Amino acid sequence: MEYVREKSKNTKKGDMKISFTIPEEAKPIIKRWMGRNGKLDFGYKYSYPNFRNYVTKEIIRLGERLEVESHVVYYSARKSFVQHGFELGIPLETLEYCIGQSMKSNRPIFNYVRTLLGT
Repeated sequence: MEYVREKSKNTKKGDMKISFTIPEEAKPIIKRWMGRNGKLDFGYKYSYPNFRNYVTKEIIRLGERLEVESHVVYYSARKSFVQHGFELGIPLETLEYCIGQSMKSNRPIFNYVRTLLGT
C-alpha cells in the first residue's frame, strides 16, 4: 500500500510516498469491512471529520468510565501502546512497524517510549 500523507507532504524532501505491507492477519479484517468503492465502510453515514469527532468523544468517555485521570486522545493511545509493548520486551523494530513509524537512525520511536535507567 502506498499513499502520500497530507500532514507532511509539503515538509518532506525526496519521495513523499509512504509504503507498507499489510500483515496477513489484517487481511480478513480489511476484507470484512471493505466497501464496494475500495474504502473501509463501517456502516455509518458520517463524514470523516464527524466520525473522527465521534471516535474522539468515545475515547474520552471510555477514559472517564475507566477512571483514567489523564486526558485521553488518539496520540496517547498510540503512545501507551508503544510504552506497554516496550515494557513487555517487544523489540522496538516490531513496535515501529505496528504504528507505521519509519525506521530512521535518530529513532523517533523514543518520542513514544520513556525509559528508566538504573542508578
